[in-house]
Amino acid sequence: MEVFDAKLAWTLLHLIGVAIGLGGALFGDFLFFNAARNAVISQAEFRMLRLGSRFIWVGLAVLIVSGAALFAGSPDTY
Repeated sequence: MEVFDAKLAWTLLHLIGVAIGLGGALFGDFLFFNAARNAVISQAEFRMLRLGSRFIWVGLAVLIVSGAALFAGSPDTY
């Protein structure tokens, strides 16, 4: 067995996708609830919410690609 095989690489990429998506979601939630306290979302806060949303979408895309690759590598396991 190799030290660094394809399954390990896809698993690491999958975990990175989770971290990116979770970070974007937590950041967006924190910013939204902080802005909701004022009952007004400023332009700067809205731009930051959109940035957090992009992180969530990137994380989801990484999860889909890496999950499909993990499944294709050994469908009987998954």
